[in-house]
Amino acid sequence: MEKIASSYFVEIFATKVGESGISHILSGVDKCNTKEANTELTASYIEKEIFGALNSMGPTKAPGIDGFPAIFFQNYWHIVGKEVCCFCLEVLNNGMSMDSINSTNIVIIPKIHNPTTMCNFKPIGLCTEVLHVCIDKFQSAFSPGRLISDNVLLAYELLQTFS
Repeated sequence: MEKIASSYFVEIFATKVGESGISHILSGVDKCNTKEANTELTASYIEKEIFGALNSMGPTKAPGIDGFPAIFFQNYWHIVGKEVCCFCLEVLNNGMSMDSINSTNIVIIPKIHNPTTMCNFKPIGLCTEVLHVCIDKFQSAFSPGRLISDNVLLAYELLQTFS
C-alpha cells in the first residue's frame, strides 16, 4: 500500500519542469533588486541564521521525516547544533544534495466510503514550516484566519471608489 500511495502522489506532485523550463518562466520576470539587496541575498549563510530559522519554527509542529519536532532541536541545540549547522551550511552554501531530507510525510484521508483507488484519497501534507513563506500575504483562500470573501469585499469597495 505504501509503494502504491508513494508512486501515485510522486507522479501527481513531482516537478517535471527542467532547468530550461525554469529559465523560460523567469525570462518574463523583471529584475527588481538593488545591487546591495542582491549582495545580501547571495551572501553565504551563517550558523546564526540556521539557529534563528530553527527558533522561528513552532516547537510542536509536524515533525520532520526523522520524527523529531522542532522542540527537540531547540532544547538540545547545545548537543546537536554543530552537526545540524554543518549539514545545513553544506546544503545552503555548497550545494550538497538534499535527497536525504527532500521529502515530507503525508496523511491520506478517504474521500468516499470504501475507497478502491488512490484518487479516492485526499493527501494532507505535513510540511508546515516552509509553506507559510511560499504563500503570499494577500492570498486569502485556504489560509487560517483569512477568508476569500475578504477579497470580494475589497474588490467591491475599489469598484465603488473608482466609479
